[in-house]
Amino acid sequence: MGKAMLNRNGRIPAVDELGLGRRIRSARTSRSLSLGQVAAATGLTKSLLSQVERGIASPSLTSLRKVAYALQVPISHLLSTENAVGAVLRRSHRKEIRWPALGVTYEFVSPDDRTNLQLVLMRLEPGGRNCEEPTGSSTGDECALVLAGTVEVVVGDSRHRLEEGDSITLDRAAPHQYINVGAGLATLVAAMNPSSM
Repeated sequence: MGKAMLNRNGRIPAVDELGLGRRIRSARTSRSLSLGQVAAATGLTKSLLSQVERGIASPSLTSLRKVAYALQVPISHLLSTENAVGAVLRRSHRKEIRWPALGVTYEFVSPDDRTNLQLVLMRLEPGGRNCEEPTGSSTGDECALVLAGTVEVVVGDSRHRLEEGDSITLDRAAPHQYINVGAGLATLVAAMNPSSM
């Protein structure tokens, strides 16, 4: 299983091993975007973006989401270490990304090459959350089903408490966040259209 481990600060260590900077630069140049344009779209500095592309700095989860959104690619595309071929993705080949600082693990159930739909298994430790603060990731829809545990979903100014078997559908452009408010591990499966993870 492909894995991306993050350090305590929620940043990606060993950036060169993951090829993150190279993928960001490739996505940026293939869209004929300058560092300045990406900086303006994300609110990040050109200096930081340049360091990330050169593999000497690593972004936070929030920064990586902003970069992926600006480049109109899924986060999984930027972190991809292998591509599944065809429509079948074996469990042993799923990519897993852990953000220890946030207490969240993503397991990608759909292949990286599917850009219209993405299915993600999300595991939240007690108190864990999927992002530092409610964030709108892109246009499109998202539907999440709680498989186990108790999850509070923040969407704009609203808060929704979901138990096992409950689901929520939301506009992905609206700032949103999933928080495990239970005592045990919470597991959700989320479908996103189009893909952005």
